[in-house]
Order: sequence, then C-alpha cells, then structure tokens
Amino acid sequence: MFTVVGGDAARAAIRLNAGHPIYRAHFPGNPITPGVCQVQIIGELLSERVGRPLTLQEVVNLKFTAPISPVDHSELTVTFASIDDTGDHCKAKGEVAAADGVKTKFSIVYH
Repeated sequence: MFTVVGGDAARAAIRLNAGHPIYRAHFPGNPITPGVCQVQIIGELLSERVGRPLTLQEVVNLKFTAPISPVDHSELTVTFASIDDTGDHCKAKGEVAAADGVKTKFSIVYH
C-alpha cells in the first residue's frame, strides 16, 4: 500500500500506491486512505524504528483533519514527535502530513 522513500529517526517520507486494491473499495472513483490503514502504516513505521514487531493496543487520540487521497497526496511525511518505548509498550505521538498540510494527528500505544 505504501513505499518508504526517505526519512530519519523522527520522520518517514512515504509514497502511497494508488493502484492498491483497497482504493477500489474505498472509494471507487474517489480513493481515500482508510483510517485503519493509516494506523497500520504508523505501526509498521514505528516497528521499524524500535526494531521489533508491534501490535496495536490503544488509540489514545486520533484526529483525521483532512482526507488523504493517493492521487492528490501520493507523497506523505509521517512525523513522530515522541516515541516512548519501555520494551513492553511503545507510545507514539505525531502527525501525517502532505505538502498542503497536516492530514492526521495521532497518539497511539502498541505492545
């Protein structure tokens, strides 16, 4: 669904795949990245940063401020403002943004 195209410890630059099957269902002719897919992307990127597989435990706060279209917003930046990794739990806060602004703000706990 996405490819990492750059970044560092605090942020990842990604490119969405507009041809991914999820966009045929959500929504035909007007593709929008589902919120659950955004949470999955955040989890995968965070897992790479902490060096172990993570499973979603709790969504503390999640705000979708604008839709993410893979056509209009194929390039995104996922920024981790904070990562608190205790080894048992990993709490992350940050945002997902496109060139035209922030699309999603998150505070999520994984284990």
